[in-house]
Amino acid sequence: MSYKILLLSDIHLLAKADEFDPHYGLRLAFLRDIKDYKDSCGSIDAIFICGDIASTGKEQEYVNAKEFLSTICQKVNCPEHEIYTVPGNHDKDFGAANPHLRHLLHLGLAHEVPASHLRFQDLLTGDFDTIKLLYTPFENYHNFAFSYDSAEPLMSRCLLEDKPFYHPQSDQTFLEKKLTNINGFDIYLYGLNTAIASDWYDIDDSEGREHGHYLFLPNYRFCVEQENRVNIALMHHPLNCVKEGNIITEEFDSKFHVQIFGHLHQPSSRNNNSVHIFSGALQPPYSYGENQTQYFSVFNIIELDVMKNPGPSLKVSLKVEKYCPDKGFENYKPETKNYSVPLKDGHSNRWENDKNAPDKKQMDISSRKIIVKFLQSRNPKQYIKQLGNYDDNLSLPLNCKLFLQKMEADGKLNDLWNLLEE
Repeated sequence: MSYKILLLSDIHLLAKADEFDPHYGLRLAFLRDIKDYKDSCGSIDAIFICGDIASTGKEQEYVNAKEFLSTICQKVNCPEHEIYTVPGNHDKDFGAANPHLRHLLHLGLAHEVPASHLRFQDLLTGDFDTIKLLYTPFENYHNFAFSYDSAEPLMSRCLLEDKPFYHPQSDQTFLEKKLTNINGFDIYLYGLNTAIASDWYDIDDSEGREHGHYLFLPNYRFCVEQENRVNIALMHHPLNCVKEGNIITEEFDSKFHVQIFGHLHQPSSRNNNSVHIFSGALQPPYSYGENQTQYFSVFNIIELDVMKNPGPSLKVSLKVEKYCPDKGFENYKPETKNYSVPLKDGHSNRWENDKNAPDKKQMDISSRKIIVKFLQSRNPKQYIKQLGNYDDNLSLPLNCKLFLQKMEADGKLNDLWNLLEE
């Protein structure tokens, strides 16, 4: 069975009432169209948001975003625990504490020599307060993403604890989630934060910023399993905006079967043994001077399937839907395409005759479904007290994080699910 993804990027939601929002009519047309899709073609399995959910990273923008996403889920019959998101440059509050010092840090990370990823590692182990400063502008985004279990672990460590310290085995700089299994191949999503070093002065195609500083990925050499896997990378900025982008592109083309980007506001795609999808923008800003006519509103539907014969391959069907103010949404034929990417079968097991390995007990409910339902429950504190210990000296989100880590480690998420269902 195929797996269908609604892909959105660059929504740029404002902290305004609908009546004052110039994009409100567009969103109404979008909601009508995706409901029509569901009625005709079936439900959506997951929703990917490729950054720039907000416009300026303010709290009310994310309140509006949650309401919008809840409505989308209802229209396409997609559960809210299947929303996955990464941050973009508009998801940062650039005016958060110490912006000028942070800009100097960004310049240091973007500098070519010595390798900036090594400097970042030195900060992780030797000056974690500085790492926390880098993540401070993401606070409102983090609160939004955390409720969908979509916050990268290092960001949560920085923003949920007053005096955090680095846990190397758990504080990954990326989000890793298993989505589903298609014909024996596990589908994994890797969410990457390309906006860590983004500020008013980074490189962009906007006038006056063509010579801005490059962006920064803290770790792109992490291990990704290939056998019986489909790996998807989701990030906001195209890699030509990122320091060592050519090297990272080569690395990612060998790791990820699909790579999804936002930021450019123009939809496009290509295949180089890895499908690169540039999402376009659902709500591009209105004013771009001479470039204004280049941008139009789009959303994407990606359908994934795994074929076994003659050899295993991933089939990627990309539909790009363009908004026309006088017609509503219609298919954008120049960028609606189909791709095929070879997959790697599992190796033969030389220990297959050893029958002593115990079977793992499988959960009936996905762990992500349980976690998101708990995070979005009306009173998570009561469940923590029933199944664990609540520390009044810690914030509610940090209590939630520590509680969930223990429940997963102890294999008791099913107990939590039973309480949530009462």
